[in-house]
Amino acid sequence: MQGSEYVQMDATQLAEEIRSGKCSPEEVLRQCEAAVDAMDPQLNAIYYRGFEEAKRQIQTGVDKSAPFAGVPLLVKDSGAMVAGFPYSAGSRLLQGSICSEDTSLTKKFKQAGFILVGSTKTPECCFTNTTESLLHGATRNPWNLQYSTGGSSGGSAAAVASGIVSVAHGNDGGGSIREPASCCGVVGLKPSRFRISGAPDVDDANSGLCTSFALTRSVRDTKRLLMAVNGVDSGYYGTQPPLTEPQAERKLRIAVMKHYPLGGELENAECLNRLEEAERMLRECGYETEEAYPIIDPRIHWARTTIQSAYIVRQLELGAERMGRPINEQYVEETILEAYRRARKVTGESFVEALEVNNRISRSMGAFMEQYDLILCPTMGSLPPHIGEIDANVHTEWDYDTWSREKSRFTHFTNLFNTTGQPSISVPLFESSQGLPIGMELSGRIGEDMLVLHVAEQLETLHPWKYRMPQITKEYINHV
Repeated sequence: MQGSEYVQMDATQLAEEIRSGKCSPEEVLRQCEAAVDAMDPQLNAIYYRGFEEAKRQIQTGVDKSAPFAGVPLLVKDSGAMVAGFPYSAGSRLLQGSICSEDTSLTKKFKQAGFILVGSTKTPECCFTNTTESLLHGATRNPWNLQYSTGGSSGGSAAAVASGIVSVAHGNDGGGSIREPASCCGVVGLKPSRFRISGAPDVDDANSGLCTSFALTRSVRDTKRLLMAVNGVDSGYYGTQPPLTEPQAERKLRIAVMKHYPLGGELENAECLNRLEEAERMLRECGYETEEAYPIIDPRIHWARTTIQSAYIVRQLELGAERMGRPINEQYVEETILEAYRRARKVTGESFVEALEVNNRISRSMGAFMEQYDLILCPTMGSLPPHIGEIDANVHTEWDYDTWSREKSRFTHFTNLFNTTGQPSISVPLFESSQGLPIGMELSGRIGEDMLVLHVAEQLETLHPWKYRMPQITKEYINHV
């Protein structure tokens, strides 16, 4: 296998090449390592290079009947632990920590045939939507190195978009899979709540706001992966019905959100134009569309921040205890420190009130979804931010509230579906006049992940993105 072939294949095709004997897992691994060597110095996406561990994993045997036999996979440095890999969650507080065991999802990745080749960078505690930190610096967008990958799964998004890997793990507590997918022109699914296990330590991350899954190059990879790794473990109270294919020839009603859910025009006019183009495509499929909006409690952002900040307190205090370090400016960024200080003052009553707000929003959305099968909107409503544009370490003049407002410009559409737990996917349908990706977001009813994927696959067929690639990848292909 040539490097020029490797970086253009999705995971399904790579597995087929290995299964047929056209190439070996060792050859594929060598091409993955070569791609990291060539492109990551510019991207700054990889946290840990685990190629020696990957070679040992291959030596133990590759099950060629597995759906992704021999395919390299990167895990985000948050949410999916790999025994022996370092773990930092983007924080100097945790730097030097080593994972003691595989999480449940990691085991399922291995059972699906993936070869784990390392981990990707994330902002500190995954608490912002750009992948920039004092520990790692800035992870750069493969489509234009002056732009951000989004966050917090930006390292994974950059690795998939460039072709370093065809699949990378991510997690999503407010858009952290879907926003980087939109910024970097890849597919990013946040599955239904309780669809993916977070065992053994976490299964209700951020009180249900966050779930793990992956970023991919194609909807077929996303679908096959979901079928391979879905399902929670025994001993946990949450579950989802089994994945089932949608009814054939079902005529769908699709709500289209053309402004932000709480009001306000889209930041970028091209995003609205592309949304209307996506709407026309859905009508070509025979679906009924209309502009419509669920009723959303305006305290949605307060509730999410209250809940997530409380979990940051726990994360930092466990890290400080484990590493024997103080929680101070030497080890923690100022914005995260301020979130920690504020969260320490949150009462139990306020935390419960935040959960109640989320419940009311979920019930309102449930009523709305009785009228519609899907919701279509832009993933972000804006183009990717420039490097440094929303990085509080650059804007030292910002206070915490200013930083929160600035970064929230990019989460108007995504975080709603974390609150409700619905399946939600970003697909890279379009590009801007500047050549930057513009993702469209499809979201369905709780548990109807396969319907979301079915319609996303139809959009991919109508407007394929397989042969679009960033300049950094083109240059790599021309030089190998």
